[in-house]
Amino acid sequence: MSDGDLAYEHSQIEAMCAELKRLVNSIDTQLAQDVEAEFKVLLQDRNFAGLAAGAFNTASTAWNGKCVEYSGTLDRLQLAVHNASTDLNKEDSSLQSLFNA
Repeated sequence: MSDGDLAYEHSQIEAMCAELKRLVNSIDTQLAQDVEAEFKVLLQDRNFAGLAAGAFNTASTAWNGKCVEYSGTLDRLQLAVHNASTDLNKEDSSLQSLFNA
């Protein structure tokens, strides 16, 4: 292999995607359990109202939406890498059979 050749370790990329997905799920779970619980207490406080509460709700909704979007992106990336790896393995097997004939 020369310096100009590219080599992809699909299993490592798949593992990285899976680890990122686990991290996102862990963060999302922690936020849902800890932070969201505190936010609910805050939102029930009668002194937390008006523009501040509205701005907070808007930001919270946007944050949660981005978490879902990021998780979906990681799902698609993980699937794409898996499919590419599967296709390359099939192609390698097919080419290898030419030499074994």
